[in-house]
Amino acid sequence: YQKAIRFYQTSIECSGEHHVTFHNMGLCYYSLSQYQLAFHHFGKALLLKNDYTKARAWQDKLHREKPYQFEDLNDEDDGVESTCSQRHRMAIEDQQIPG
Repeated sequence: YQKAIRFYQTSIECSGEHHVTFHNMGLCYYSLSQYQLAFHHFGKALLLKNDYTKARAWQDKLHREKPYQFEDLNDEDDGVESTCSQRHRMAIEDQQIPG
């Protein structure tokens, strides 16, 4: 999954942002049990294509499975971006993913 995440990051850098790319990154983070990063990337997919049902379904799944992890994120929209961005940077540093 780490290799796939690096691939998707390169894709974004070279080809620009695409909702499916962020969705796929969300799936990778979900598989790595990094649920807030997964939620964030599904959210990025929805920002690019707000009717993308796959990303919405995965966010809903995370809400059902891990509601305690997302309670504070739902209350403050600004907190979602900053919390997830910080965690994403930390994950990149910890995993030495070029980004």
